[in-house]
Amino acid sequence: MECNRWLTSENQIEQHVGDDGKCYANATAEAIHRGIVLYTEGGHDTVTLTTPVPASLDSE
Repeated sequence: MECNRWLTSENQIEQHVGDDGKCYANATAEAIHRGIVLYTEGGHDTVTLTTPVPASLDSE
């Protein structure tokens, strides 16, 4: 069983698998899935409000 960690570069793969790798599940290079593309689509609204500091408060 592999560890299910996302490896996003060849350097990460080299450091993660193999005899000196950091994978706690001892994944092999053959277990790496390549060519996967992830994307997200979203619509986000943002409102920014700028208000003066109330006179009853110290502005510092």
